[in-house]
Amino acid sequence: MNKGILKGQIDTLILSLLHRRDMYGFELAQIVRVRKYYRLTSVGEEGFKQKRLKWEFVRDVIDFFLDWRLDFPGYQLIRI
Repeated sequence: MNKGILKGQIDTLILSLLHRRDMYGFELAQIVRVRKYYRLTSVGEEGFKQKRLKWEFVRDVIDFFLDWRLDFPGYQLIRI
């Protein structure tokens, strides 16, 4: 996997882990190399929900195009 893809998503990864349960910094450090104790606040919970919705949208768009075939009904090749 390209590490650059995850580089700007460390906050989303941490929020995702804390969404599941509270944990100590060393637990997070084993997963994402962070050394503080974190607890998800209500603001963090809302931020996680928003980031997850954005990610699901992006994922769905990518999945649509990856599954899209040239014989898709109504498909016309348009040269620009």
